[in-house]
Amino acid sequence: MSQLFGNLVSNALKYVVAGGPPVIVVSCHPEGQHFHIVVSDNGIGFDQKYADQIFSIFKRLHRNDQYAGTGIGLAMCKRIAENHKGSIAATSVPGEGTAVHIVLPAYQ
Repeated sequence: MSQLFGNLVSNALKYVVAGGPPVIVVSCHPEGQHFHIVVSDNGIGFDQKYADQIFSIFKRLHRNDQYAGTGIGLAMCKRIAENHKGSIAATSVPGEGTAVHIVLPAYQ
C-alpha cells in the first residue's frame, strides 16, 4: 500500500501546473463493506478519454522530454489495488487536476 500511495503522490507532484504550488488531498470514506479513498491534486490533469489507458503498463500521455518516468507507476497502482481485491479509476479535467479513486474492501 505504501507503494500505491507513494506512486500517486509522486505523480501529483510531477504533474503540477508550472509556477503554482501543488495541492494534494487524500480522503477516505466508508461505503458499506468498502473504503473509498480519493487522492486528488490541482495538477495539469488529462483528457478523460484516456482514463482507462493511464493504468496500462508503459502507457504515457506525455513525451519523456516533457515529464520523466517509465510508464509503470499507475500500472503498479492498479495491480496493487486488484491484489487487495479492490479497484482503481481516475477522473480528470485538463488544467484542473486529477482525482484517483481507490475502492478497497474494509476487511481482507
